[in-house]
Amino acid sequence: VKAFTLFNTGSTADIISPDFANIVNVKMFQLSNPLILQLGTKGSRSCINYGCKVDFRLGEDDNQLLGKMYFDIANINRYDMVIGCCFMWKYGISVDLQRDSI
Repeated sequence: VKAFTLFNTGSTADIISPDFANIVNVKMFQLSNPLILQLGTKGSRSCINYGCKVDFRLGEDDNQLLGKMYFDIANINRYDMVIGCCFMWKYGISVDLQRDSI
């Protein structure tokens, strides 16, 4: 299943929307200590109560990255998932704005 994904170099969180998690039957678990999701605007924040570990495949057939990673479950607007800097650092992913590529 393809996910509409935001690669966000300003995010320390890796997030999947609850709707997408349900569509792909991700096994979610409740966090014993909910996390505050602080956004970039004053007074704008949310609470993360659930997480999941996901087996993923990223990329096209000739250039794929396979792995398993923890994701927070949070209400995000427009995207199925947000890939933050922790995920990108772990898997050596960089965003090249000059070449418009990842």
